[in-house]
Amino acid sequence: MISKETVGLGFDPRESFNRLSAKIVVNPDNIPHFAYPLAKFISEEKPDYILACDRGARIIGLATHMLYKELYGALPTKDHSISFRRISRKMSPDLIRQQLQGYADRILAETESPKVFVLDDWVFTGRTRLSISEIFADISEGRITMLFGVMMGKGKGIDVSGDRNSFAFWDKRDKGDLIGVDYDYNMTPHRRRSGKAVVYRRKIAGSIKKFVSRIDSGNLT
Repeated sequence: MISKETVGLGFDPRESFNRLSAKIVVNPDNIPHFAYPLAKFISEEKPDYILACDRGARIIGLATHMLYKELYGALPTKDHSISFRRISRKMSPDLIRQQLQGYADRILAETESPKVFVLDDWVFTGRTRLSISEIFADISEGRITMLFGVMMGKGKGIDVSGDRNSFAFWDKRDKGDLIGVDYDYNMTPHRRRSGKAVVYRRKIAGSIKKFVSRIDSGNLT
């Protein structure tokens, strides 16, 4: 069943896959264009913590971190890093809470009223954002301020998006050997060592350096 919420966002899942696949494909060459608005937003908002919704956002999280370092230096977060947790709209609220409880407890112990920027790869309903917001609000009793950014797509409550009009497709297509991580039945992450993942990240790093060089030279269009 297609919800009214989904259809109302300008994207109808009933449309053919051929039409959707004709959209832009996100790959190591163009990912800096999607990461740039996110890196810029981090520079402006200076969140205390950044949480990426693994595994979909693992690559965009890493690319955003790389790009931020090239443009601005160390991340402005308390730990100067991005944390990853397995969070998906396909997971139950209880399972998502299990993923977030320990993380929320830690940052609340470190910071009285932390501002958390949550990264995801794409949205079209905003259900993941809503679930995370409700769980964090419950755990923290309203002490956590939430910001949300996505690489692409449209959704309720999204603060920044790399491309609001394109439901692009990853070239990685959720492949563990490219992402570099797999999960067991209880969502525990396991690093997946792969030559493909190493090459993929090197390509992203090279594209980011070229992207920053174009910015510095004023040739970015």
